[in-house]
Amino acid sequence: MWTILRGVMCWEKYQQETAKTLGIVGTPVAWGNGPKEFPALVTTYMPPSQAGQPPKLVSAYVQVADCEALLAVAGIKVVRPDGNKTVATAEKATPAAVTPTQGNFNRWVAAYLLALTRELREVGALKPEPFEQSLMESLSLVDEATTEKNDEYLKTMDQTDRRIIDRLTQD
Repeated sequence: MWTILRGVMCWEKYQQETAKTLGIVGTPVAWGNGPKEFPALVTTYMPPSQAGQPPKLVSAYVQVADCEALLAVAGIKVVRPDGNKTVATAEKATPAAVTPTQGNFNRWVAAYLLALTRELREVGALKPEPFEQSLMESLSLVDEATTEKNDEYLKTMDQTDRRIIDRLTQD
């Protein structure tokens, strides 16, 4: 879950509430410096720790510039309260402007899929062999849908599958 932090005091309150939620109140935890700027979005993950070791927390932040870049790629104009447009629509973005963010996007997609896979395995909803087979079948579907640009083939796919393939395979 993501939380909006409007300032330093919100960051301090977030730390207190997250410590309560995770059951680590009074435990020494290194939170780091917090976001570089405010407002920001934050989420925190506590990986399993070894017995006798203090918990480690990993926080991720989304800064305003990150949100603006994502909205630009989605073709959404951002207008600040003072009326200034801060980003162009995706149609006006140049490949050079988009290229640096592709690596970060790929990194986050990989992390998201990894986290999802780990959670599903942990609760027993995912077993390695069937998943690997399903992954290879899905890769084949993506290749077939994107290599041949077969509109008829895409129409046979579930709407969610089509949307995922369309979004993640755009050039």
